[in-house]
Amino acid sequence: MKYLIENESEIYPKIGRLGTKVRKGIEEIFSKYGFNVKCTGDGNPICENSSFIGVHFLKEEIDRVTSPDEAWNPEVSDCELREKIFKLAMLGEGFNVFHGYGAISAAHSDKEIQASLDAVERIAIKWSE
Repeated sequence: MKYLIENESEIYPKIGRLGTKVRKGIEEIFSKYGFNVKCTGDGNPICENSSFIGVHFLKEEIDRVTSPDEAWNPEVSDCELREKIFKLAMLGEGFNVFHGYGAISAAHSDKEIQASLDAVERIAIKWSE
């Protein structure tokens, strides 16, 4: 904890930037292959540098997922695709994700983030065939 407090001005902007990169990247990749995907976890006034990423495969056209009710509503979001199929696909690519993706830590680098986005693209390509 002491390390995090002493280095907060470096750590939290970094993980926030990487979180944003992943959320935008995942949405762009899946959109390119015809999937309606939105990510949650973006920053807000309470937590500007959010490192959380939740991937949601939507059945409805909405701009963003705004509540857990939407995220877990099977009429809005395909929870099985997120919690089982996407998780297994990412595991097959060497990434263990949690509730649609997970969170970025200070240990992650741009190289690792890009590798995960490359894995997402390989999955999107397979699923679109």
